[in-house]
Amino acid sequence: MALGQVGKAYHVNTKILNFRTEPNTKSEIIDKLEIYDNVIIVNDTVNSGWYQVNFEGTTGYVAAPSLKKGKCQISYYTVRTGAVCRDGTHSTATGRGACSHHGGVAYWKTKQQKSAKIIGD
Repeated sequence: MALGQVGKAYHVNTKILNFRTEPNTKSEIIDKLEIYDNVIIVNDTVNSGWYQVNFEGTTGYVAAPSLKKGKCQISYYTVRTGAVCRDGTHSTATGRGACSHHGGVAYWKTKQQKSAKIIGD
C-alpha cells in the first residue's frame, strides 16, 4: 500500500467511514465520515493500513484504503420531478405543456441533486 502525503488533501471514498481515536477497529469512534468528506493527512507512517488525519479540526485515524487523493468539492442543484396542476391533478411532465389541460401549473415538484468534483491530486 502506498503511503499518503502528509499535509495533502484526501477524500473519503466509501459510503461511511469510522473516524477513530486510535489506529484499530476496537478504539472509540469519534465520528462517522461520509463519502466525499475531506481530510488532511497528518501522519502517513502509521502501520497496519491506517492514516492519522485531521477532519474539521479534530485529529483521529481512518482505514487507509477508504481514502482517495484529492479534495472533493460538492455542488447542489434542484431538478424538477413533476408538477401539481391548478385543478389538483399531478403530472410527471417537467417542462412546457405540463398541466396544459388542467389549468396550468400550480407548483413544480422538485428534489435536490448532488454533484461531486475532485480537485487536485
